[in-house]
Amino acid sequence: MITNSKYNDHTDPLFKGLKLLKLKEIHKLNAAKLMYKVSKYELPEPLIKLYSLNSTLHVHNTRQINNPHVRYRRTQLAARQINHFGPKVWHQVPNNLKSIQNIKLFTKHYKKYLLEYQ
Repeated sequence: MITNSKYNDHTDPLFKGLKLLKLKEIHKLNAAKLMYKVSKYELPEPLIKLYSLNSTLHVHNTRQINNPHVRYRRTQLAARQINHFGPKVWHQVPNNLKSIQNIKLFTKHYKKYLLEYQ
């Protein structure tokens, strides 16, 4: 009704035209915001302790050394938990967005990134 589209039109261009995220992207955005707060130590200590950096697990100098460790999960149910899904999403966030110093700016730019590239 908003876009005067037919009932069977594809939704991807409609969502992009309206600058809206689909449910899957909203889930990614919220996970990325949580991981942003974890990386900036803006959450209570018990929540931060749920995630460990790769640098605490090994001493190899790799590209992912400063990222949270993605734990192995055997089941799909366990893979959807935030302590597994959050680090996976954080690995996909571009480095220039990770260095933003404000959560509102991070949210704005990451949403724009999701609309353009997802």
